[in-house]
Amino acid sequence: MLQRVLVKVINVLGQVNLDDEPFKGTVLFNVYDDGSVENLLGN
Repeated sequence: MLQRVLVKVINVLGQVNLDDEPFKGTVLFNVYDDGSVENLLGN
């Protein structure tokens, strides 16, 4: 089974997130090379 590779992290507006520590309550999306997306909520 192949491992997914993280391509980019974007916010709700589609802007690429370059920060290692998101603001509290920020919704981020991890976009992977296979087209899958995971959503994250910054705590």
